[in-house]
Amino acid sequence: MTVVMDELLAVDGLSVTYTSRRDSANEAVADTSFVVPAGRTVALVGESGSGKSTTALAIMRLLPARKTRIQARRLILHDDTEAIDLLSQGEKRLRRLRGSTMAMIFQQPQTCMNPLLTVGRQITESLQLHSSLSKKDASGRAIELLEEVGIADAGRRVDCFPHQFSGGMLQRIMIAVALAGKPKLLIADEATSGLDASVQRQILCLLRDVQERLGTAILLITHDMGVVAAMADYVCVLDRGRTVEAGDVSSIFGSARHVVTRRLLQAAQRKL
Repeated sequence: MTVVMDELLAVDGLSVTYTSRRDSANEAVADTSFVVPAGRTVALVGESGSGKSTTALAIMRLLPARKTRIQARRLILHDDTEAIDLLSQGEKRLRRLRGSTMAMIFQQPQTCMNPLLTVGRQITESLQLHSSLSKKDASGRAIELLEEVGIADAGRRVDCFPHQFSGGMLQRIMIAVALAGKPKLLIADEATSGLDASVQRQILCLLRDVQERLGTAILLITHDMGVVAAMADYVCVLDRGRTVEAGDVSSIFGSARHVVTRRLLQAAQRKL
């Protein structure tokens, strides 16, 4: 695997196997490799069941340890001058890394937010976990983050509960939660799937703005090549857990070789 000098995340030979009670094994990801350069966007694309989300969860170390086996030649996250081997970290260190160095936006924010806590409380808790802010300062910063992601009347709505927001607004709030710790890597797992076209464009514009302002690298998990065209610098195509094609956006769109890549491109064209 070629080492990129400004690599933020290096995934080399990643394999994920799910195990069952009957000792049978299902390899969901097999020998997948790619690099996410600092400040750039890499799209991890594939059809349903190709291993995209499993790869993202393996990077975040959010897969259940008792039911999965994660292996890799390298799974390295760079934080300033430190190269962090994600496979060798204990849960305490991983909790610190999640949010402060890497963060994830999930497909369905409704299932990821606590319905019993206000959105402001949930952002404030993330801020206090990953910074030295006082409760008062964290509350003020929570309002600022809501404003930054486009929530109108943030000073009032910070005290609202998740069910009081639309799906698109909840996705914005999830982005605010993810940005609370100023992560260097943001993983967006089908973050615009299920949203209507206008809201999807707004969320993509927000992600681009975040990247430009903060220099955040983005690992974009998607099946939609239209989203890839709008956002990504590089593309890695998965099929049945394996990398089948990779390259910069122009080369993938201009001369796709693998049948899965061509199917995804054809599906995007039919949507136009």
